[in-house]
Amino acid sequence: YPLVCLGQSQTSGQYQRRVHWRFPTLKPVIRTFYDHSSVVNDLDFHPTSTLLASCSRDSTIKLFDHEKQLVKRSYKHVLENTVVRSVNFHPSGDYILAGSDQPYIRIYNVSTFQAYISSNIHKQHTKAVTQVQYSNDGVFYVSCSLAR
Repeated sequence: YPLVCLGQSQTSGQYQRRVHWRFPTLKPVIRTFYDHSSVVNDLDFHPTSTLLASCSRDSTIKLFDHEKQLVKRSYKHVLENTVVRSVNFHPSGDYILAGSDQPYIRIYNVSTFQAYISSNIHKQHTKAVTQVQYSNDGVFYVSCSLAR
């Protein structure tokens, strides 16, 4: 299961259409977010706010506010044209890095969800991007794909 930890809390999402928010020492599930229509592939916490990003086989990236007790659905989302496999917040929290079944890495502005891709697509992957991750300082990112 993909797992993202923040202090004592954790979330898990693989093989499920919902995102569970758990505190292991208190009770099994304290909050469940519903909004994906297919398997959740990856999750990431915003570095400074109460946002949780998720991506799914339903070709969406969704943002949830995990502090709002009564809210169970995303407050913002973007629809991609293929399965989204991986998401990762920039350390500033201003951008989300996304990898999908397309060979191009996308960077989304969190406020506007405007997408950016490299102008030099010939130096990117040739098959689906399976994982993306920013460096701790946000200067670099790494990615991997299904290409051999």
